[in-house]
Amino acid sequence: MPAISIKEVELECPFCHKIGVKAQYFPPSLAAKTSRTSAKRSTKIYRVGERYEGFSDCSFCGKLGKDIEKAMKEGIKTSEKEKNVIERLKKEGLLKSEIKTKF
Repeated sequence: MPAISIKEVELECPFCHKIGVKAQYFPPSLAAKTSRTSAKRSTKIYRVGERYEGFSDCSFCGKLGKDIEKAMKEGIKTSEKEKNVIERLKKEGLLKSEIKTKF
């Protein structure tokens, strides 16, 4: 299989939305997994999607690399978005009581 070309790229910080986070980019590729038993050997080829690893700290807002990586994978949960949804539901008359759980 051909070697994967790893590139260092600059990404937008999910917190301050400025380009200042460095990470290693791994393009989509193929990988093989071999399983063995006493009777035979089986190799399966599967696709590995693109991924980013090794996030640096943001040079503008100072967030840590692990926090940026978590935000990129899971997304940022803001209470402002939740408040807007609740206000819209109240305005339309669909929400009669208080919501105890988050989205």
